[in-house]
Amino acid sequence: MGKLESADHSIGVKCSIVISLESQVYQPGETLVGQITLRIHETFDAKELVVAINGEEQLTWETSQFEAPNLQHKRTRILLQDQQVFATLQRYDPGDYVFPFEFTLPEDLPTSFDYWKQSLGQLVCVQASVNYSIKVSLPVLGALKSDLTSSQWVRVVAPSRVEPQSLYVRGKREVVFLGVFGTGYCTLTASLATNLLREKEEASIHCTIENDSKKRVKLVRTELIQLVELLPSEDDTNNFLPQSTSRTVNRTEFSDVDAGQTKSVVLQPATVDTKRIATLLPSFSSEFVRVSYQLVVKCKYSMSGGTWVSFPITLVHHEA
Repeated sequence: MGKLESADHSIGVKCSIVISLESQVYQPGETLVGQITLRIHETFDAKELVVAINGEEQLTWETSQFEAPNLQHKRTRILLQDQQVFATLQRYDPGDYVFPFEFTLPEDLPTSFDYWKQSLGQLVCVQASVNYSIKVSLPVLGALKSDLTSSQWVRVVAPSRVEPQSLYVRGKREVVFLGVFGTGYCTLTASLATNLLREKEEASIHCTIENDSKKRVKLVRTELIQLVELLPSEDDTNNFLPQSTSRTVNRTEFSDVDAGQTKSVVLQPATVDTKRIATLLPSFSSEFVRVSYQLVVKCKYSMSGGTWVSFPITLVHHEA
């Protein structure tokens, strides 16, 4: 049995519950295997021991009111509820009591997920999550004795259903100095080796820049852009409007291209968040939230607009 454990004690009863799980991470469709250990130091009577597994998606947010406290809102969806009952009414004498358990996870469970943002559109204090847990309860008989309970979080990581494929795009734009004087055209051709990437993995983009203008391409830049969308449900009674926010999580700059020249380069930007210490969220879609990514390649000129192309990519959880 693995070392992922959780232990809790009860007031008035010299006993503890230890939850041990065989693995730290599970995929949908797998069988979660674990065991409950009751460590009894003093005799007591109790009812049945119940082991439950729960999964829930939740979205909470607040809306501001003029000169009044913020209104709090919540949407909840039950993803998983199951339980097993062990050891009916009995007396427990000092010693260890072990109860193995198994739960087969449904095939369609979403990945464990946690997102928080101070403000998103018209909403504030936005938190979205998908959480799974094992909970153990043992009702203890007798006055001044509280029931025994313990819980342990479970991580679920769903594999991506996106088939990896290479992508090809081409963009052409006139280079206009100060928005007035045309100086020629810039053509950008790019191919992405695969649209399926893991966090911290480097993308591989083969680019050809045809700078048929009188100005030098100052730099070639890649930008990894994250889009987070909050979605209304079909039966929403709160008149919840879709909200979204995007941010550039990674910006990498590469070499220049002289006027009238053509250059072929291989760009290898990493899928990391250079703005924050936390790891990037994987691409994710549920009833309440959608997270997606675009990998953009831009040709930048001084005081002139340049051409750009964009690839939709799927970012896979590093544990998938």
